[in-house]
Amino acid sequence: MTFKYRINFPACDGHKIARFRAWARENLPNVDYKLPPQAPIRTTTLTVSFRSEADREAARNAFPATLP
Repeated sequence: MTFKYRINFPACDGHKIARFRAWARENLPNVDYKLPPQAPIRTTTLTVSFRSEADREAARNAFPATLP
């Protein structure tokens, strides 16, 4: 199965990927996702891919206004 469902989350500053992983561990333990290998500091979004549309919607509903 591929990760074909994507969403852009608002995320500022550095360490976006590590911060997303920490947030997902706490809030989405059963959701499969794929992150990019790296994310530039200057970007204000983080694109995350999900295996299913249900996983994407679960992440969208649980996500705060911006990445903690």
